[in-house]
Amino acid sequence: MKKWIGYDIDRLSPSATGLSYSVLVVANRYFDLPVIKVLVDGDNGQIFTIGEPVRCVYECSGVFSESDIEQIKRWIDMNRKTLLEYWNGDIDSSVLVANLQKI
Repeated sequence: MKKWIGYDIDRLSPSATGLSYSVLVVANRYFDLPVIKVLVDGDNGQIFTIGEPVRCVYECSGVFSESDIEQIKRWIDMNRKTLLEYWNGDIDSSVLVANLQKI
């Protein structure tokens, strides 16, 4: 887990998620709603909500293909319980990684 300006952040590689992109999972309650960041290039990426319905917070077209967006949404749906437990601080990084399902 990486500490960054008061946030606990875990960077999940494609091998951990089954997605084509890395994912930043933030354990923090300073945002208005639980989110993850899907990285496109380096640390640049788009933010997706974890709650229902899953949505891209900013404009995702042109960044991700429609099939990529659907795959990201499906991964979040599959892992919502674990992602929210991490977000709420109920589990740590080791439990997060152990409980995540690959797409």
